[in-house]
Amino acid sequence: MTESSKIARICARIAYEKRAEDIVVLDLRKLTDVTDYMLVASVGSPQQGSAIIQELKHRLLELGVEHLGREGNRQDKWILVDFGEVIVHLFEPTTRTFYDIENLWGDAPRLDLEDSLEGNQG
Repeated sequence: MTESSKIARICARIAYEKRAEDIVVLDLRKLTDVTDYMLVASVGSPQQGSAIIQELKHRLLELGVEHLGREGNRQDKWILVDFGEVIVHLFEPTTRTFYDIENLWGDAPRLDLEDSLEGNQG
């Protein structure tokens, strides 16, 4: 398992713990040089998205991973945070459906998150 896949799995676990839904992690390593993985998840409100982002930034910083940028705020229906090797997109459901990012990256394999979300981050 690569370091970037571990970070992606940690991000997925944090989103899951904070009650994000429909969590998907796309493996973009063979498709772009911009990032290794992209996490896409649905949140019930901009406040929930902000809480998830705050927890991601806090826990990843403890691992030495800093965020490089953020787009969106408490009022937005889409928040993006760039952690370099992992980009996180949190959407309210209707906005996620509208932009359909998973379909835009339809050639990207999806990480199997079953173990990550059940507590086995190994």
